[in-house]
Amino acid sequence: MIKKMMKAAVVAALALAGTAQADTIDFSNIGSMGYLNVANTLIIPGTYTEDGYQLSAGGHFLAALASATEDNGIAWAGSEALTAVPLSTVTLSRVDNTAFDLYSIDLVRLKSFLGGGNSVTFTGHLSGGGTVEQELVIGTDFSWDTYTFNGFNNLSSVTFGQPLNPFHLYQFDNINVAAVPEPETYGMLLGGLGLLGFLARRRKQG
Repeated sequence: MIKKMMKAAVVAALALAGTAQADTIDFSNIGSMGYLNVANTLIIPGTYTEDGYQLSAGGHFLAALASATEDNGIAWAGSEALTAVPLSTVTLSRVDNTAFDLYSIDLVRLKSFLGGGNSVTFTGHLSGGGTVEQELVIGTDFSWDTYTFNGFNNLSSVTFGQPLNPFHLYQFDNINVAAVPEPETYGMLLGGLGLLGFLARRRKQG
């Protein structure tokens, strides 16, 4: 019985160490959340929360998140997605303030008026201090593409936007993230393994 328990604990420890809890923030229910609709665009003041993560807009006192509806012929790109009002930046973090990894994101560029909206810069703030940065160049107008991140691990938050473009002609969707297990979780697993080993030795000696 103890051998079976030890085997199960080892399997659980390896699984936890190898994979974090992955989530995809897809905004699929944003249209039913009762946000204010202005010119066929949902305005989200403050913070948007989904799957234990939160997104907020900053940069100026009118900063807000926004989501185009299907009736918006200028900004609807085929799916419920999110952006920020002009000159805003977006910050992604976990609601419980724990660390997370950022793997990929879908981006779309709307009609590139005045040559704007060609790239989005992401800055990851590492839990242990320091930052990592990546600029993603967006492709064809109204065509969604998936972009992957390198080194965006163990983050406390990620800030992104187009600070030099007053039009913010891009949207984002399907943010692939994973929570990083707390060190205490590993400690509890190791402690449990140690206890099972001690009991196994006692039983063998007895």
